[in-house]
Amino acid sequence: MIFYLKKLNDMLLAALALSGAATEFVDTASNQGEEVLITDVCIIGGGGSGAYAAVRLLDLGKDVVVVERESALGGHTHSYTDPETNQEIGYGVAYYRNIKPFAEFMNRLNIPFKNVVGTNNGDAITVNFRTGQLIPNDRTEVPESLSRYRDIVASYAELENGFYLPDHVPDDLVMPFHDFVQKYNLSDVVPFLFRGYGDVLSQPTLYVINLFGSSFLHSFESGFLEPASENNQDIYKAAFQVLGPRVFLDSQPVSVDRDSADHVMIRAQTPNGIKGIKAKKVLVTIPPTIDNLGSFKLDPIEGALFSAFKVIGHYVAVAEFPGFQNASFMNRDQHRPFSMPQLPAVYEVAPSSNPELLLVHYGSHSELSDSFVKQDILDSLKRLRDFGFAPANSEPELVAYRNHSPFLLAVSPDDIKAGFYKKLYSLQGWRNTFYTGLAFQGDDSPMLWKFTEDLLPRILESIDDEVCSGGTLS
Repeated sequence: MIFYLKKLNDMLLAALALSGAATEFVDTASNQGEEVLITDVCIIGGGGSGAYAAVRLLDLGKDVVVVERESALGGHTHSYTDPETNQEIGYGVAYYRNIKPFAEFMNRLNIPFKNVVGTNNGDAITVNFRTGQLIPNDRTEVPESLSRYRDIVASYAELENGFYLPDHVPDDLVMPFHDFVQKYNLSDVVPFLFRGYGDVLSQPTLYVINLFGSSFLHSFESGFLEPASENNQDIYKAAFQVLGPRVFLDSQPVSVDRDSADHVMIRAQTPNGIKGIKAKKVLVTIPPTIDNLGSFKLDPIEGALFSAFKVIGHYVAVAEFPGFQNASFMNRDQHRPFSMPQLPAVYEVAPSSNPELLLVHYGSHSELSDSFVKQDILDSLKRLRDFGFAPANSEPELVAYRNHSPFLLAVSPDDIKAGFYKKLYSLQGWRNTFYTGLAFQGDDSPMLWKFTEDLLPRILESIDDEVCSGGTLS
């Protein structure tokens, strides 16, 4: 699949000059004679947010260029093709919450979709991955306390749209989720919410309610959504077909000059050398960490905000493990609060449509080296084998692996109370730069698509202004 996208990308780029596409090529001495593309918006990152923004801006009559460092669009959505069967196995993103932006984007891309029920792992085997002790599954029935949790999160409906907080942030949102659970007697709810956010019990409750709010509960009870093909990469293949030569895969910015009042000059390293991109605006969709934005020459305000983030680690893999029991396995530790596993650790192991391939999710408090995570995944699978869940002579092998860190960019309760998110959102438009993605909204595709959709009018207005260097910072 990746080869297909790279090949198509090369063909489309070669055809660009003949296509009459809106993106314009010029050659300027001021850019050392490099070929320069002139466009309305340069989008940094072709994950879920970037691909969505690019398609929508194109539909709204604006031209775009997407710079994506991977070999395919899709961000956390991946696929692995079994070389023996040619079967494509999706991993990373599993399902999508049932809210309007999902259906609208699928309809735009002509992708049929369907409802998915029974995704709460109620039939999973719950076991301590370190000791092999079996633990009663705490997700077999929806707890009574879930209705109480639903009533609480309904009072924070604005968090479905982003981290929009009042000047006086409620204490409930900044207390550790562990304390919130105890305050409202919600211990039975924890197993339904823990995966993916590191030590969810220590996170400020703000981040839990943002991601696991009313729309999540609605989908949890009535069903999530997925493409009818059950292959999430179909979304991004279709988006790539729409965008064509406007996408640079295997590429990343090496310098971003935002000092001009009316444009941004990006120099991107591509497989075909350095490309210059002159854009009226730049839309950043990658996680805005100091490392990721090293080419942006951040000013002191930007640097202070982006350096406040704490990175939570998350990793996904496909493991080949012949003879492994055909069931989902959830990691639990009966000696820890609410039986949550000690991190870093595998969260869960699930079967795929290929009986010899497993889907693995792994989490950590902070970002870890890939070599450590890969070895720990293999060691965990071997322990499960030794506990009797696979033949004694079977050896696991990782055939695909992706590092999704940061899965969450969190800040401290003190920063939240001090108005961090108002300051962060005030960066929209500053230095001709806009932002979407997991730092500005929870890491959930339909929620991010809605956040991005809500941002588009501001981007369009700023493009149409003769000079717009951006907002008011405090």
